[in-house]
Amino acid sequence: MIEVGCNDHLEKKVRLKHRAADTSRDLKNLIIAQSSTHWNKVILKKWFMIFMDCVSLGDCEIHDGMNLGSTIPYYYKNSSELIRDSLKG
Repeated sequence: MIEVGCNDHLEKKVRLKHRAADTSRDLKNLIIAQSSTHWNKVILKKWFMIFMDCVSLGDCEIHDGMNLGSTIPYYYKNSSELIRDSLKG
């Protein structure tokens, strides 16, 4: 079992245990279940590398005790401001 920490930089930190043979989609589903964010808003990153959903975590060189970042795309962070700015034109 591997324990991985995930920080979404919005005051949500999650620690998860999983197998190295699991895919990053499995890890993403665990993060979504524990942090209660929408499934299409979570992107797993390690530095500048974005993880694809079909790759196993052992192939991505994710080890025990590693911290990952989960980011939410900019257009989801505050969509009301973006709509207001586009209407000002």
